[in-house]
Amino acid sequence: MPQRSVDLRCAALLALAKRGGAAASDVLSAHLTGVPEAVADYAVIGLAGVGDDRAWSELHTKLRRQLDRPPPALQPREITPGLKQFQVLLTIAYLPRHLSGSPSERIPRLVATLRSRFERLYRVEQDWLSEHWPGITPNGPRPDRLAPPDPAPFQALVYATHLFGPVH
Repeated sequence: MPQRSVDLRCAALLALAKRGGAAASDVLSAHLTGVPEAVADYAVIGLAGVGDDRAWSELHTKLRRQLDRPPPALQPREITPGLKQFQVLLTIAYLPRHLSGSPSERIPRLVATLRSRFERLYRVEQDWLSEHWPGITPNGPRPDRLAPPDPAPFQALVYATHLFGPVH
């Protein structure tokens, strides 16, 4: 597939997310698999920014696959949203937004995934998660005693990509 086609698909998904908001969740979810990786990445960004909870299971599965990588050897000093290496954080950013009032199994599933693969995150990601979701570290409290995090920092992380700002 020519790169121009991939770029157009990415731009179209982002425009749809910005225009349609949560109503675009079904279309964004449909672009998580079976598409070029860049297109799936933009679908994740759109869902993390505005998506409803319909893609929770798919993004949880995607997170598990992303974190099946070996622990990173090179450690960046800061998080730069939008860089490919931090795509995992954008996937994570979607998931906690849909824990409150959600099916009771979501918190334990997400906590188990993050704790069992915590060493596969960059240290700056570990520090960021520990700061914004105290107790998520592998030695944290039992999942049934862990409150969902404040969604605001996760949303701010997505908006720090500057993909949701005005186009000038």
